[in-house]
Amino acid sequence: MTLPDNSIQVTEVDSSTLPPELDDSIESESRNLQEGPPDISSVALERKQTEDGNITIDLMCLYTPQSVCLRATGTENCTASDPNNYRFMDNLCKLSVYETNVALENSGAQSTLNLVYSGLISPDYEEEESERMCRPLQYLKSSNEDTFANARKLRDEYGADLVSLIVSRGAWCGCADEYTGNDRDAFSVVHEKCATG
Repeated sequence: MTLPDNSIQVTEVDSSTLPPELDDSIESESRNLQEGPPDISSVALERKQTEDGNITIDLMCLYTPQSVCLRATGTENCTASDPNNYRFMDNLCKLSVYETNVALENSGAQSTLNLVYSGLISPDYEEEESERMCRPLQYLKSSNEDTFANARKLRDEYGADLVSLIVSRGAWCGCADEYTGNDRDAFSVVHEKCATG
């Protein structure tokens, strides 16, 4: 929670309120997918390694209008394009990176996440019903729709290694493919309730 002085208050999350984990039997669906890999070849996953051996991984955090409204007002209906409402999601992105970096440091992993961009995926984007929360994962990879093509363009522009889309509707905490170094695998979709904590 962001306090009036812009500090962030962290509270323990009751895990019983979180959506269940994704059932492995759910199959990927596609819509307007192009054949072959998406045109993001200009993004080589450049991991910057510091002198001490630490690897920096650049993250782009996108969010939907519905997730903006849910964080800002407690309902999915608001003026998502109001910049005052963005700060709730921008702070959520920052907090998730901070918490991840604490976990990485505590585990001895020589990696650090670096938030290179956070922003609305599109003011016109409408989330699908909860059972289809993983569809945007496929769309982010290769859909020809402007919203998703623009997300890949932003990824190139900001040089992000990973892209995460925060949504408000979801039957699970999130979905992603196993990352193997392939650009197509560097996307995830995360329920806003599971983005931190």
